[in-house]
Amino acid sequence: MISTTSAAIDRPPDASSVRLSLLHRYLAFACVFILLATCTLEGPLRLFLVRIHAESILYMRDILSLLTVLSFFLTSFSLSRVKLGLGALFLALLMSALYADVLGTQPKAIAMGFKVFLSVFLGAMFAEYLHKGTHRFMWFAVAGLLLTVIGLQWSALRPTPWAGIDYEAAGITVEGTRSWSIDGIDRLAGFARSSSDAANLILLFYVIAIMARKSWINWTIMTAVSAYGLQLTTMRTAFLGFVIVAIISLLLRVSKSGWLVKTGIIITMIAAIVAPWSAQQILGKYAARKGQGLTDSGSMMMRIQEVWPDMTQRFHAPIDFALGLGLGNVGVPQKLFNTNNYNPADNMPLYALAVFGSGSVFFHLLVAGRVVRSSRSHRIEAEALFMAIAAMIYAVGVGLNGFESVPLGLSIGLMVGFGLRSQSGDWDTDDT
Repeated sequence: MISTTSAAIDRPPDASSVRLSLLHRYLAFACVFILLATCTLEGPLRLFLVRIHAESILYMRDILSLLTVLSFFLTSFSLSRVKLGLGALFLALLMSALYADVLGTQPKAIAMGFKVFLSVFLGAMFAEYLHKGTHRFMWFAVAGLLLTVIGLQWSALRPTPWAGIDYEAAGITVEGTRSWSIDGIDRLAGFARSSSDAANLILLFYVIAIMARKSWINWTIMTAVSAYGLQLTTMRTAFLGFVIVAIISLLLRVSKSGWLVKTGIIITMIAAIVAPWSAQQILGKYAARKGQGLTDSGSMMMRIQEVWPDMTQRFHAPIDFALGLGLGNVGVPQKLFNTNNYNPADNMPLYALAVFGSGSVFFHLLVAGRVVRSSRSHRIEAEALFMAIAAMIYAVGVGLNGFESVPLGLSIGLMVGFGLRSQSGDWDTDDT
């Protein structure tokens, strides 16, 4: 999906194509703006809607997202790298859905599987908007980051009235906002729906905010605020992603060679891919040498001891690796429609393997190849932002499936969108 295409695809567009491109670009911006705004304030927003008995209004954003994606494909038949790449993604999802139907998966679960990937399509479309300059979106990212951290600080000082809201919708009990703790430590969510959503919002806002300007003051302030917010969420995988992005962005500013950055990203990708298959064996041998067992009840240890072994055992035949497990047979669709077999995967490459089979390996190879081919990576430009987001996605993807989180789904889409674009052309960034 991220490989270059023929010169015909890059020929100058006519006036009507330019107008449609602008329409799609701003539709994507409006849709992403609504998605991120409602995700940032989802806790109080859901509380308000529950009190006025209008919970279903929030699903209008899903309809808007679907219409925006459909308009991108159906209002113009001109080709572009992004359209070809997203077309390939849609065909892969369609094949996974057909295979899931053969396996007897419920149609509702398959439909929910499609819904999970809406944010990926939107993110790739939004990359068209951001490619004209991140400064256009910087202040929204800064405001979203500050608002998310303020919400987390509020929930650290006093209980929030929207924590733990549940309601019925279409015969399904919907977890409006999540209130939970692990090892006696509250997972703070602030204004967001859950602590993981709050952490993922911080990561997305942070990477856009620091890459929009070359100012060291901006980088320092955004890094400090994000670090404080992430430690309030206690999300270790998100903090890992933050540290790697901070280091990558620092190296992109000071390094004269991009190979150090590229090597770090490739290593991060490999770690994310192999973690579910090797973590238990590696830690088990380490614990045996120390004379200890794997008794830590932390969320990461739960992944290593329970989630990943259960998920990897489902790939017990060559056809499972080749075709995957079918759309709707992992994560949220299972949680809603096949609870007894529910497994969130909690790893982005593992989730992709379950949905796309061996096609997901092809995708990782394309991303790695695009990282290696990236040029002038020490500059604050499209190439630099592509690599920063790729590093973030795979670092967080070690312990989260990514696709089912709207902020991370948008981030994956941004990575795809930037990767599909031509490597030529700098961003219209501010140097101040």
